[in-house]
Amino acid sequence: MANKNIILFIFFVLTPILDGCSDDTEQAIHGNLKAEDLSVHVGQTCPAGTSEVGYDELIDSGILVEGTQMENGNSVKELNNDVCNINKIEGMGKWQIVRLAGGGSVDGWGYDCKARTSDSRDLGHVMCKK
Repeated sequence: MANKNIILFIFFVLTPILDGCSDDTEQAIHGNLKAEDLSVHVGQTCPAGTSEVGYDELIDSGILVEGTQMENGNSVKELNNDVCNINKIEGMGKWQIVRLAGGGSVDGWGYDCKARTSDSRDLGHVMCKK
């Protein structure tokens, strides 16, 4: 009977706790991403030892924030002013538009640091994370 109670305890109490850990861990990983961990590289792929950074990762980390209100009422995501204006992302240029993982893109400060989840243009640079 004691073994059955232990199994039930594990199933009903620990399983939901452990199941929630994966989401928290993923959030923590993205949340710890800093502008100093990012770099922009020429081409379509990141160099060895790095990987493409995604739009959602930039939001989760606070690097992308709610930005300009558009005429249609939608708010555009843009780079946090501290990141954009000081140019903390290595290799990011004023007039660059760089590819993000999953097909998004982010603009340099000359274009007001706007970001998009989808961008079909051919871009010559990619944003990578360490």
